[in-house]
Amino acid sequence: MNEASPRSSRIASLHALIARILDIDTADIVADSGIYRTQNWDSLAQINIILALEEMFEIEIPDDAIEHLTSVAEIEVFVAAQEENCI
Repeated sequence: MNEASPRSSRIASLHALIARILDIDTADIVADSGIYRTQNWDSLAQINIILALEEMFEIEIPDDAIEHLTSVAEIEVFVAAQEENCI
């Protein structure tokens, strides 16, 4: 099995989650998407994204990490690191 497959699946799930919360098309979610740069991604959406990430990936996001998770790229890196720490 291709090693990129779990990563691709995680990224697709993450993009779908964020798009659902923001009520926009998944195709509009790219690595550079982020708070105040992407349609409907404001502070309330940010809280909803964090809560949904914790539930979907069964992780706990420390308060001090939340302020740094303001783009899709930063969230992807954080979630991947959390999953690696659980292995």
